[in-house]
Amino acid sequence: MSIAHRSRLIVLLLGLLAARFAPAQTTELQDKVVKIEKMMTDGRSAEAMRAAKTLTDAELSKLPLSDPSVANMEAWLGNLYLRVGRYQDAYHWTHLALLHRNEHLPPHAMPIGDAYMQLAKVFLESGEAASAEVQLERAAEIFRIAGESGKTKAIAVQEQWAGLCLMQGRLSEAERRYDTMMVAQAALLGNQHPDLAQTLNNMGGVYIAQGRMDKALGVYDHALQMQTATLGPDALPLATTCTNLGVLHDQEMAYEEAELQLKRAYAIRQKKLQLNDPLLLLSLDNLVSFYLKREAFAKAEALLLEARQVRERTLGGDTPAVAEIMDRYATLYMAVNQAAVAEQFWLKALQIRENSLGSQNEEVAANLYNLGKLENILRKNEQARIHLNWARDIYEYQTIGNEAQLTAILSELFMCDYLQGKMDDAEENLLLMYTIKAEVYGPKHPETLAVMEEQVKFYEGIGWDGKAEAVSTDLLARRGSK
Repeated sequence: MSIAHRSRLIVLLLGLLAARFAPAQTTELQDKVVKIEKMMTDGRSAEAMRAAKTLTDAELSKLPLSDPSVANMEAWLGNLYLRVGRYQDAYHWTHLALLHRNEHLPPHAMPIGDAYMQLAKVFLESGEAASAEVQLERAAEIFRIAGESGKTKAIAVQEQWAGLCLMQGRLSEAERRYDTMMVAQAALLGNQHPDLAQTLNNMGGVYIAQGRMDKALGVYDHALQMQTATLGPDALPLATTCTNLGVLHDQEMAYEEAELQLKRAYAIRQKKLQLNDPLLLLSLDNLVSFYLKREAFAKAEALLLEARQVRERTLGGDTPAVAEIMDRYATLYMAVNQAAVAEQFWLKALQIRENSLGSQNEEVAANLYNLGKLENILRKNEQARIHLNWARDIYEYQTIGNEAQLTAILSELFMCDYLQGKMDDAEENLLLMYTIKAEVYGPKHPETLAVMEEQVKFYEGIGWDGKAEAVSTDLLARRGSK
């Protein structure tokens, strides 16, 4: 899993719910929860998780087991762990919340359905689709029994379920579930409610997967008309629909229309969002990526120059928002095979981030990773090792929520060692990658097994046949015992 900033076109297909639970019972607790949530949105995930775990432990020690706030706190912490990719911890706390609600609430109580939905999301994001579906079935039954009061949540279950079917390639079922959603939403909200436009966007993703491009174009156009009529021509949700239209037109080689829609999405987000908002940067990436694919390098560079000048004029030149543009300049020069120039932009971005954020910030670590990866390509392995180990130190200090970043760094350090013939060090990095994946995902998860496959290739490649055979045997056993 890479932490590099990548220019790419992204179809925003799924609207899976990020379940939020309100553990707060007092103003003081509410304030603490709000602060932790802000840390998460500001990218301070490790700090947020330490604070959340401390807060949860403190609150649970004060509450009687029969208090509903116990399950609320457990579910809230489980959701936070899910947001940082700590799936084992997310499962632990979400399952505790479910057990608590099953024990202390009447059968088929709505909060039990909420817990099943959250558990389904944990399974879905950790790659256990079959287990996710079991939880969705249970949630759907609870909300069905609830009748009118459960209709909104029943729709949310169908959305999550349709997304699961789409990811599994069960396209006809995904289409059926989105159709069912549309009917239920229209009955509950009216035929022109903006939520229906989001469902249409999701349906467009199903049609694209089925190869029914005309149907996809139809639902995207319908969604855009609905949003324009109900929200206005510059409302923020239109940007998602315009992006989907742009991606579709690009696939269909209608390049003028694709550019028009991607530019419209970018313009809407420029107007509505702050300069460092991830969605605005995503739209910028979409356009830059589109121009790179068309080899319209001058257009890409002009777009980045404008973005840089706006940020420097508005925020100053030594701010993280400017460093974000430096990242994208580096991507541009990589695309035109000027890696040495790209390296200079990442060095400049690093200087800005270190000056403005400090040497131990997570954004600095991501920058160091990008730089180290490029230096490996340039065979500047010693310099790469310095930058990658610096990034590793930052993430290891944070300790929570950075496992994906750490394994990406270890992969590049492995490459450093391998290219320089340091096989013992290379092996150590692979073993650390395995340990992290097994802890986060479990011993039989595809992410864990993929690292084991890399171990086998490595051992075979350097003639360590005994170790290769041992890992291969273990790998086969794990796959056979699923």
